[in-house]
Amino acid sequence: MIIYFNDLLDELSEVRGSDVIGVWGTTYALITAFVLITVWTHFNDTDKAISNETKALIALWNNTDYLEDDVVSAEMNKALLEYSNMVVNDEISEHRRMNTVEFPKTEFIQIMKVIDKVELMILEIQSCLKLLFQHIKISQMQEIIVLFSYLHVFQ
Repeated sequence: MIIYFNDLLDELSEVRGSDVIGVWGTTYALITAFVLITVWTHFNDTDKAISNETKALIALWNNTDYLEDDVVSAEMNKALLEYSNMVVNDEISEHRRMNTVEFPKTEFIQIMKVIDKVELMILEIQSCLKLLFQHIKISQMQEIIVLFSYLHVFQ
């Protein structure tokens, strides 16, 4: 019995090559799975960021074009095209080389300058609308007073 038990212990203490390969394969599979999940998550985050930036550029163009000012629309069109070309041609190649990109670049600053012009236009429109609404309110109040006096409400 004692000899049999010692042989059993010897067999259990031996490390076989298949065991090492099995442990190594399992570890490799787990690490690969974690790396793939991380890369896929970063890919999805990048996809969302690109989608949000595209939506913002489209909204900028639509809002600028809505004002129907040919000069501002032309400036925004030029600025957006230069920005898009810079992102596609310059920034992507910098990211491929694992370099950081300086921000803000001149193309982005140009977009901000056009937005400033649009904001000034909107402020001018708002001030004109305030004056218009004040005039409408005064004239409507006069009409309401005349109507109420006709109905003998104030008498």
